[in-house]
Formats: sequence, C-alpha cells, structure tokens
Amino acid sequence: MQRSAPFARAMAMAVAIAGIMSSAASASLQQAQIAELGPYVSRGKGQGHSNRRAPGAHKAAHRAAMKLRRIKKHKARCK
Repeated sequence: MQRSAPFARAMAMAVAIAGIMSSAASASLQQAQIAELGPYVSRGKGQGHSNRRAPGAHKAAHRAAMKLRRIKKHKARCK
C-alpha cells in the first residue's frame, strides 16, 4: 500500500493558484481563473480524531494524573 504525501491535494491547489497569479494580467481575470478551479475539498482531518474536540482535550486525563502526583509529592514533603 502506497501512502500519499501529506497535504498533497492542498499543495497542488496552492501551486495552481500561484501559477494563475503569476500568469494572469488583471485581478478580475485572476479571480475568474481561480473560480474555474472549483472549491478545495478536504478528505478529512486524519484518522481516529474527532474535529469536535478542543485542541488540548485529549490530554485532560494526563494533566489530572500529573496534578495528583504533584499533590501527593507535596503532601509527603510537608509531613
């Protein structure tokens, strides 16, 4: 199984837009050619991740465990 390069579709779209920007004479012509490309369609946000979760939410259990260890260590030192 051959894996695709990350962001290959996005990079291809960026190269196409850069080519249009460098070759088109006027701004209206650039906009028309970019509109002909169509919208960028993503294939998803990776495997096994939900896009509804906050950026640090999957670390909540780890943060809670680290805090508990720090509290226990502090209480042991204060005896």
